[in-house]
Amino acid sequence: MKRLFVSYFFISFFFTANGQITRGNWLVGGNANFSSSKQNLTNSTDKNSSTLFSILPNIGYFVADKFAFGISTGVSFTQSKSNNTKSNVTSYKFGPFAKYYFLEPNNTTNLFIQGAFGYGINRFNNFGNSITTAKNISYQVAGGPVIYFNNSVGLEFILGWNFEKAIEDKSNVSSLILGIGFQIHLEK
Repeated sequence: MKRLFVSYFFISFFFTANGQITRGNWLVGGNANFSSSKQNLTNSTDKNSSTLFSILPNIGYFVADKFAFGISTGVSFTQSKSNNTKSNVTSYKFGPFAKYYFLEPNNTTNLFIQGAFGYGINRFNNFGNSITTAKNISYQVAGGPVIYFNNSVGLEFILGWNFEKAIEDKSNVSSLILGIGFQIHLEK
């Protein structure tokens, strides 16, 4: 009997959940991303391989049904290796994003796409050699499915691409992004 009750509760909970992605609602949440990248330096033949982990909280507002604008900020940690040199980079970012949901608001699952622009400051620690800082800009396109636990909380699975360019030395990084995130939809 207990199993039957738990199964009924889970099924009814899962199939009645949906997100509040309508005009006038707020979006609050964040993502944790993992990426692996290759960097081509313009003034050198070196190629770096990097592993990155980032935490990106955000807040947005639905200006129309299924369409939100917002601001994202975050911090990321990167470990890079080039030839025999290792380094750690801590990055701080801030910038706007736009997010669109494809399916109707009353679905228990949905698909989204998001575009973002960011301005950041990187702090490089070159293991015993020096600590330097650099400014950068980045562009990101990502998307994936979102599963709603109830009408306010959704779990996002993210696949995307990020392009980051250093302002001073014009080097760039292109990255594949794999991430997971929670979004809380606050009603009017």
